[in-house]
Amino acid sequence: MGKQTSPLCISHIEVNQYGRSSTLLNAFKNIEEPQFLSTVIRTRSDIYNALTAFFHKRDKEATTA
Repeated sequence: MGKQTSPLCISHIEVNQYGRSSTLLNAFKNIEEPQFLSTVIRTRSDIYNALTAFFHKRDKEATTA
């Protein structure tokens, strides 16, 4: 009972080299939740930046509900 749980974090990474938004990405653009993260990877060089954005340590205020 003394354990504190982490809030749910939902992420979406899309690999799309063509520069067009998918139907799923368009639907996700309307989500305005701090726990939801989304990005598009267009080239190999985008992979590292996308993963560091998803896995960096979040500010405690932003992760508490």
